[in-house]
Amino acid sequence: MEYRILDGNELIIQGGLEAGVSLYTGYPGSPLADFFNVLRVSGLNG
Repeated sequence: MEYRILDGNELIIQGGLEAGVSLYTGYPGSPLADFFNVLRVSGLNG
């Protein structure tokens, strides 16, 4: 079993991916800017 330490944004993203999220939006400089980087690394491109 593999264990990873995740921060809050990563946990939100993981939950969304497991729930079937297929669209995410935002704007440059938003407080969730890291959110998009994590999604890109996770393989979900919007």
